[in-house]
Order: sequence, then structure tokens, then C-alpha cells
Amino acid sequence: MSLNYDLSEIEDFKNVCFDDEENISAITETLIFYCLALEVPRLTECTLEEFWVRMQIHDRLVGPLAREYDKHDGGPKDRPITYPELEAHLGLKTNASKKAWGKWIGGLAEQSRVRILDELEYESRKEQSQCA
Repeated sequence: MSLNYDLSEIEDFKNVCFDDEENISAITETLIFYCLALEVPRLTECTLEEFWVRMQIHDRLVGPLAREYDKHDGGPKDRPITYPELEAHLGLKTNASKKAWGKWIGGLAEQSRVRILDELEYESRKEQSQCA
């Protein structure tokens, strides 16, 4: 299923969501994908705090979805979304699924557990190959 979105209810969406060349802004695009990752399909006054909390937890466990290039070394670096940037996108709608807090946090915890076990298994295999 494709991820669809609607920006038309965002106040001043043409300036908030698009750059000077009329391309969707990196922040807007990132927030669309956060809707999917956080399983909060709409950004409204009612979902703003929940979205923010989930995004902070996601960023701390997984890392921010937004990246930018460092002007000094040219490499990518994490670029967390700010609360004012999030507020500016009130009205964002997507077709992402909606999941209650308990189910979402449980799923994120399970994903983290699996990732940690995979890393442990990888390190264990790496050590075994060095010992042989």
C-alpha cells in the first residue's frame, strides 16, 4: 500500500511545506514518514503532544528520521525535528495506520529487542570467526 498524504489543511501550506523550487520540503517529507513510523496518521491539536512524545521516544531508540549534511565534512548527521516545526504542520493527514499507545510502544520495544539480539548474534559470530 502506498503512503498517501494531504497537506491542504496545513496553514500556509505552500510556504510551510515547499521550498523555493516548489519541491516538498525535507521537514514535511520527514513528518509524513513519521506518521507511518509513529502510527499517528494525522497531526492535529488533539494528537500534537502524543506525536511529539512518540517522536522523541523513536528518535532516542532508533534515531531521527531527518538527516542533513554537515557543511564542514559533507557527511550526513542526525537532524531532529523541533516542536515549532511540528506545530507548523498541524493539519497534516496521511493514510498511515493508527495504533494505540500500548500497542505502539510494545511494538517499538519488540523491534528494539530483536535489533539488539541480532547485533549480539553478529558480534558473537564475529568473535568465533576470529578464534578459529
